[in-house]
Amino acid sequence: MALGDFLYRCPFCGAEPLEGKGDKASCSGCARQYERGEEGTRIFVHEGDGRKSGIPARRLAERLDELESASGPSREGRGYLLESAAVARFATGEEPVRFRGALLGYVEKMGPERAGTLGLGARTLKFRERDGTVHQWDLLDLRALQTASSTVQVSSVEGGVVTFSFAGDSPRWWERLLKVHLRKLWREEDRGEIFEFQPRIRAR
Repeated sequence: MALGDFLYRCPFCGAEPLEGKGDKASCSGCARQYERGEEGTRIFVHEGDGRKSGIPARRLAERLDELESASGPSREGRGYLLESAAVARFATGEEPVRFRGALLGYVEKMGPERAGTLGLGARTLKFRERDGTVHQWDLLDLRALQTASSTVQVSSVEGGVVTFSFAGDSPRWWERLLKVHLRKLWREEDRGEIFEFQPRIRAR
């Protein structure tokens, strides 16, 4: 995962999104520069005054959680809570996974890529393909959510897995905002507090 996807907003000033590719990212808000260390567990933060510090990646992820707990997710007010260009792939079935002749299980067989726009609304997730075809899911019908590599995966009560990849946005940011909003909806519907999103959404 690119560093700009992992740090989908600045852990210090909250500006988003971060710019950069691969193992480097920068914040246009406070001018901090981020660089992933060789082992990947530590991220070097370059301050505007020339100081450099190595911070565990886990701690920076915790700072993002603290920011959102204090101020809530950003990017609201455009009709969608979040909207991004995306490429979707829909599961078309399952295929067996074998090792030395033994059946280990099954994995989803994914269909071709479909380019379009993904939008998160107040109660729906909507994907509009470039040809105008619309796919829409009620958020309360989602039964699983996770990030895998550079994609966000969702499945609904209708069955099947759909993956979304983003050319100009962070899959981790999408996953984070979906989780925050799903928890909010489940509370409003008295479904309980979600504590697990994969392999199934579960609440207590």
